[in-house]
Amino acid sequence: MKEADIDGRLIQQQDLILAEFKSMQKVTAIDFEPFGTFRFVVPQYDGANERVIELNDTNTYEKCIIFSALYTANYVTFVLNEGATSDRQSLSSIVPKFIDFLNEINFDEFNRVNVLKKFEAYRVENDGVKTQSTGLVQLTRLLNKALNYSSFGNDLLTPHDYKYLDLLSKSKAAASDNEEQTTLTDYLGFHSWLGREDVGVGAELYRRAASPKLLMSSFMITISTALEQINISKHAIIDLFRAANVKTDYFPTLSPVPKACDYKDGKDDEAFKKASAEHKVETLNYKKDFFEKVWFLLLDYKKTESIEIAIDSLIYSQCNEVAHEFTKDIFWKQGVIPQQTSKISNKIVTIFKQSTNNSLLFTPDFIVSLLKYVNSDESVIPISSGENYLFSLLMAYQTVPYSDIYRISSSDFRLAKKQNGEVSMIESDYFKSRAGRVHETETLTASSNLGKAILCFLKDKTSNFNNHAKLVEEDSALQAKLGVTSSISVFYNFLAKSVIRNVIDENLLSKKCSPVFIECVYLICTVGVRKDIFERNNVNWALNCETPCLTRIFSSQAVKNSRVHSESDSFDPTRIINHLSHSNETERKSYLNTHNKTWEDNCGRITRLVMNDIELNVLRPSRTEISIYNQDFKSALSLIKNRAENTLSRLKVISNKTGGKIDEFGLLSSQDLIEGDLPDTVYLTDTSETVLKLLHYVSEVERCHHTLLQRSPEFLFYTVLPTVEWIETVFSNRLLSRNIVTEGQKLYAKTKEHLPPMFTAFTGGY
Repeated sequence: MKEADIDGRLIQQQDLILAEFKSMQKVTAIDFEPFGTFRFVVPQYDGANERVIELNDTNTYEKCIIFSALYTANYVTFVLNEGATSDRQSLSSIVPKFIDFLNEINFDEFNRVNVLKKFEAYRVENDGVKTQSTGLVQLTRLLNKALNYSSFGNDLLTPHDYKYLDLLSKSKAAASDNEEQTTLTDYLGFHSWLGREDVGVGAELYRRAASPKLLMSSFMITISTALEQINISKHAIIDLFRAANVKTDYFPTLSPVPKACDYKDGKDDEAFKKASAEHKVETLNYKKDFFEKVWFLLLDYKKTESIEIAIDSLIYSQCNEVAHEFTKDIFWKQGVIPQQTSKISNKIVTIFKQSTNNSLLFTPDFIVSLLKYVNSDESVIPISSGENYLFSLLMAYQTVPYSDIYRISSSDFRLAKKQNGEVSMIESDYFKSRAGRVHETETLTASSNLGKAILCFLKDKTSNFNNHAKLVEEDSALQAKLGVTSSISVFYNFLAKSVIRNVIDENLLSKKCSPVFIECVYLICTVGVRKDIFERNNVNWALNCETPCLTRIFSSQAVKNSRVHSESDSFDPTRIINHLSHSNETERKSYLNTHNKTWEDNCGRITRLVMNDIELNVLRPSRTEISIYNQDFKSALSLIKNRAENTLSRLKVISNKTGGKIDEFGLLSSQDLIEGDLPDTVYLTDTSETVLKLLHYVSEVERCHHTLLQRSPEFLFYTVLPTVEWIETVFSNRLLSRNIVTEGQKLYAKTKEHLPPMFTAFTGGY
């Protein structure tokens, strides 16, 4: 036999062996075939769902070239793993929209070179986005990534095709639209149906959402309590595993999900369909067995609130909403949860969900990771997705911008400790990337709600402060889409309806805060209907939907901005009096414009009186001074209105109350909360003495506001005028009984000459 024949047969046998080896591998190499391929898959990652990108119009050459470039960018990003997080986000969110647009547009001599600009205009006109949010910049970045991949740009593209893609990659985005500052108050304000009694939280609670101070107090206590309690429940599970000496093989295992790409005909392959059906059955059995194993561990273990929160978290993540209460009852009674039941309604209900990969709550996988931690030498305790999300929100509450949240590390925190080693204070600063400097956040006491929540997260993430680590993992939770079954909606459903809500309510009550945040967000998540879902039936969403909601959950930037608004005043009262003198009355014309004349309809009589006096006594100003003054004037009115509304939104008039101490306004300063009322309710007594006190306060302000303006402008604007505003609103809205007001007016007329002067401490005895 010739040597060449022997070599040929050896090579053939090696090819057969190699082919057999490759066929047995679970992971096979993906071939790079940018031309002739009109379909690719953007894989699932960090909470983003798998997306199938398909070009329908394969007859237009330019479209095929553009598609091949995006295919290449996807290959480089996910297969070669050479893409940034922003590239993954663009491929998952922007590219599907662009390909849908590409499939619809007809190419001509103009379109072929301006297709990206056409897409930009289409997004602005049809999707209502700002120019900076159209995705054009992201698309040009992906095209450049493809051109820079030598196997595509250098080896496969013709010079003509390269020039065409290079021309497209140089498309310039339109100038950015003016950015509107988003706040949590505005976010809730969009959902005005929340003020309804039938589908919303009711007018009384919804009024609290208009006040940044009241809303952010509710937000901080809710989120801090949630993070701390989820952390405690996690440690309760760890203690359970240690007490029972549970090993890593205790729980059942679940086989991987079948993937269509592993089968010859993809999703249409009969073998794939059969494997998928079998895996669904296996998943339901696995979850049933998993819960039974957990229940068996708890048989001789004390049922604590922390354990109950952990089990609720597992149930809410793994079971359909309609079955939550049924599952909780049957779990604690017998542990064996059926896959389906007809005891909830007349129809058969499936208990378990099929897929919960993106859940923010405890999942079987997370519970197993805790078990592996217990049986290992690892010192860093696993962090759940929900803890990661809640900590991100608390960093936003600490005014950290979204772009810097993911950069925060443990080295940015400093802990002050007592002699016994107990942490007493938490300080932190971070590098503010946009400003290019280090920014220091608010110092926290470790015993506060916020301090305890941040501290427990830091302990787990850093192995009790022994390791340095990046604190926040990047995921899509801060920008999650809403929907009844979405992971973010299930998470807020858990916070609002599970046993953890009892702890949240206790802390809100102790701090005299209302549950306005959790109640509003819960209803947005569960009752709100997105535009894209509602209009699937070709019905106008804006006109016909009773409970319209925005597409995504509120942003961390909205939290940051509302915190700033709640803690700072945009007005310095000492600035407005710098314009004062005693010049000619005609100078008032310089300020009588649309900026500062709005108070005529929006403010009470005394506020108008003060503002009118200021306008009558201004210097002859320059144009610059007029502009500054008008801005200060507008800010002053906003400050007065906001502070007055903080009181009015909580005010409740009561009568026939004998208990408690009544202050100088007729408010009950020490009073047990009336059953059914919100924790932050302020009670005003409906008595003639209250009317007398309020009338005397207003009269005193009218008498000496000139002196207050000169000697104590901060006190006048921050305290006196907001107080007068809510007093005059009480009278104008007839919140007090008519006969009580009449009696009070008569009583005041008889005694006003003998009533003591007010504000002497601020006027120098005037």
